[in-house]
Amino acid sequence: MPLAELRPYAQISLVMVGAALSVGCVNYSARLEGNAQAAGRIVERYTGLNHPVLAVLPQTVKSRVLRVYIEGDGHAWATSSQPNTDPTPHDNLVANLAANDPSGAAYLARPCQFVTNEHCNPMVWTDQRFSLQAISEMSSALDDIKRRYSISNIELVGYSGGGAVALLLAAQRNDIVSVQTLAGNVAVTAWAQLHGLTPLNGSLDPVSYADKLGAIPQRHLVGDQDTVVPQAVASAYLSKLGSSHCVEIVTVNASHRDGWQTAWADFSQRPTNCMK
Repeated sequence: MPLAELRPYAQISLVMVGAALSVGCVNYSARLEGNAQAAGRIVERYTGLNHPVLAVLPQTVKSRVLRVYIEGDGHAWATSSQPNTDPTPHDNLVANLAANDPSGAAYLARPCQFVTNEHCNPMVWTDQRFSLQAISEMSSALDDIKRRYSISNIELVGYSGGGAVALLLAAQRNDIVSVQTLAGNVAVTAWAQLHGLTPLNGSLDPVSYADKLGAIPQRHLVGDQDTVVPQAVASAYLSKLGSSHCVEIVTVNASHRDGWQTAWADFSQRPTNCMK
């Protein structure tokens, strides 16, 4: 996603334009659901939450560990200073990676992407994109997915801002056996400082949970042409964790948006270091 779409929330109205939100997400939601139906996958909406969360699920899971792909920040910003009324991503990169995973993987969008309610407003996908509430809502969706398949453990794969979400979920839960990120924003404060942005004051930062995260097997793939989430962000995260042989940082041939299908194909079936 362009850097402009990742700008911090600043001096804008919180009033949602309901009609614009509805029109903005219909086509992208229809495309996602159409692709899911064609692939024999299940679309689930968790609307009992304060902010709704959408998932695309496999018919069956072929492993005792369920892999869940977590969406990035989506189309959060219209300009460098104006957030979108709808954060729904404009492509299906992450959903397609999940659909093509041979293990039978799930896809989890972020709160208010593809589906909305009266509580959705730009703060949810800007300053508060990694808030305690957002992580709790994602965690609740994971609980429902676990019950559906009667599985005990989860592996998380997060793209871009979904990388931060994956790590924050792993810090909160006890059933995450590994985390992998693709172009992952794994050090939120360092990322904002790197780009000279206002801190995301409503959000959590994975580096604050270094003590727990250091023991979780994880791999972070960094694009060698990625100017949105460059190598320095992963380096900042690793420096907070200290020495950990369970954490890999791998540079691949990719930009922030392009090259991830090929890069992930090389690593998706490789076990991470220390994988239980």
